[in-house]
Amino acid sequence: MKVLNTVLGLLPLSLGTNTDEVERAVTVDAPATLWWMAIPNAIVFGVTFATLVTAAGTPCALMLSTRLQEWRATRMGARLDLR
Repeated sequence: MKVLNTVLGLLPLSLGTNTDEVERAVTVDAPATLWWMAIPNAIVFGVTFATLVTAAGTPCALMLSTRLQEWRATRMGARLDLR
């Protein structure tokens, strides 16, 4: 939930939109946003990538570890049976 909040909160700045509360205007690619567009882009894509890698990579790594242990156990069992 925090990731979604971070991404959605930084998305307007990442897209280059600027809100002026005094004049009640929304501008796109204003000079003020051009200075700040690199930081939110890095944060948005970094947080999104890290979340996807964590959500998919961790279960895959755990499954790979379990399968490797099972493979080693069966291979060692086969070796012990031959002797």
